[in-house]
Formats: sequence, C-alpha cells, structure tokens
Amino acid sequence: MEGLQTFSPVRTASIIDVTTNTLGTLGGALTVAVLVTEVVRRRGARSYLGLPTFLAAAAYLLAVCCESVTPLFRSEPVTGVFGGPLFRLRAMLLLATPLSLAQIPLSDILLYPPAGFLAVMWLAESGRDASRGWRGVAAVGAVAAFLLELAHGMLGVTIRWEAAVTDAASIGFGAWAAARWLPVLTRSLRGAARARTATYAYAALLGLWGWRPFYPRLDGAEILGQLTLGHLVPLESLAERADVFSALHVAQQFLLYLPLGALLAVWPLRRRGRWGGLTPAVALTAVLELGHLVIEERLFDVTNFLIAVAGLAIGWVVVRRSGYPVYGESISSG
Repeated sequence: MEGLQTFSPVRTASIIDVTTNTLGTLGGALTVAVLVTEVVRRRGARSYLGLPTFLAAAAYLLAVCCESVTPLFRSEPVTGVFGGPLFRLRAMLLLATPLSLAQIPLSDILLYPPAGFLAVMWLAESGRDASRGWRGVAAVGAVAAFLLELAHGMLGVTIRWEAAVTDAASIGFGAWAAARWLPVLTRSLRGAARARTATYAYAALLGLWGWRPFYPRLDGAEILGQLTLGHLVPLESLAERADVFSALHVAQQFLLYLPLGALLAVWPLRRRGRWGGLTPAVALTAVLELGHLVIEERLFDVTNFLIAVAGLAIGWVVVRRSGYPVYGESISSG
C-alpha cells in the first residue's frame, strides 16, 4: 500500500508510515485480544444487561476523555503561540481568565452525567457499595476534568475553567444519580424491558453527541455544498488537519458506538428481519450523520459513518466471539 504511493502525484511514500501503520495494526489486534479475554473471563458473572458493564463504561469514559482533551467546538490551537508543551500551557493559563458564563459548555451537562452513571454501575456490578462508591467516582471525575483541561492547554488549545467545573459537576451528578436510582431501575425493569430501555436511552445519547449544538442550518447552498467528493472520501477531512484532534476524533467516534453494538449482540431488537442484528444501529448511524447536513457548525462526512459502523461491529463481534448467548428480543415480536 505504501509502495503504491510512489505513483501518486499527491502522496509521498515513507518508511515512517509503514512503521506506524504496522504498529497501529498490531496495537488494534492486541487490544481486541485482551478485550475478548477479559469479556470471556466475566462470562457468567453478575450483570445488569447480560454483558459486562465495564465494556460500555470504559468505552464511554474514554470517549469523554477524548472530548475533554480536544473539545469539538474549541479544538483549534490559538494562533501565534509557539514553543514546547510547557510554554503553551503557561500561555493558555494566562488566557484562561477572566471567567465567562458564555464559556460554559451547555451540551456537556447532558453528555457527561452518563460517564458517572456508568462508572458507578460498573462498581455496583463488581460488588461494591454504590451508595458510598459514587463519592469516589465523583472525586476522580473532578480531578480528571481539571487535569484533562490542563492537558489540552499543552496543545495550545484554550483552557476554560468554566468547562472543567461543568464537566466535574456533571460527572458527579451522574454518579449520584446512579447511586440513587440504579436500585429502583433494577427492580422495576427486568429482562427485555431493561435491555430495551438501555438501547433506546443510549441511542438518544448518541443523538445528543451527533447533533450538538442543535442549531438548524437553513441555507440551501450550504447544505448542497457538503455533498462533494471531499465529504465522500474516507479520512479526507481529517487529513486536512493532521493533528491530535484528528486522531482523538477517530477514537471517540469508535468508542461511542462500541457499547451499542455490544448490547445488540445479546439483546437484538429482533432476532430476524430488518430489525435483526446491527441493522437498526447502522440505520441510526446513517440518520445521525445525514443530519449534519442541516445542523450548524457540523459537516456531513462519510468518515464518521464508517468509524461508527466499525465501533458497532467490533462491540458486536467481541461479545459474540466471547460466547455470550442471545437472551432474546428487546422488543416483542407481536
């Protein structure tokens, strides 16, 4: 593949690319092997949804970390700031004040609580006391929120303490909500009803991630302007930036969709027909990506769709490969 680039007028063959591609492939293979091993080890253990909660919790927590390091709407480095990471960090700290209510990321108030909720759910499934453990989750989440805010300062991206406080409070609220409501939900929702509720709730959460900031785009020329070859070539848009955001955006999109694929592996909407397998999730992914055409500050890109489908497929394959049974349909056949 790299050798073919010698015949391209716009690409340059490089042994560095061969090395990084090989290491990336090896890393992916090892990650999946370790993941399958861990999922197999937990087969038969206590579970809220018929599969290990850590699979969804870890994926979502990592996706939130990606967002914290390179926030979608403020990931551009400040122009004119050069030097090493510590120099950029000092410069970003000077720009972090004064504080402003306008800098509060309102969408994080909806996106970050599930991280705390899933973390406490993971602890409870492991036999820990959720009524006490949620405080630890909230504390760790708060520390992580501030450290990750500092981390993207090293990248030359603005530091906003308003965002750090909002994210910390949101994670803490999600952890408290899990400690408060998880026992109630466990008793009131069982079997297919619990799986169906989890599936729909997570699908709605993906909609929040995909369609923020929820402002409609009404200019027809702008909408049609996205239907170009550049938006249909995989990775074309990310290649224009080639920075940390590009790499973390790929990881985040993959991680967000992995839990849904894993859940559908044991609780499909239907066992057969058009609602069987991953078909509903792939359709949801397509709808969410097409929605970018009519949402301000978002761009339609086939890359997002392909990465999301890869996340769905890996989640599904890992659970099925680990020998987990299909418990039933999450929506009644009638």
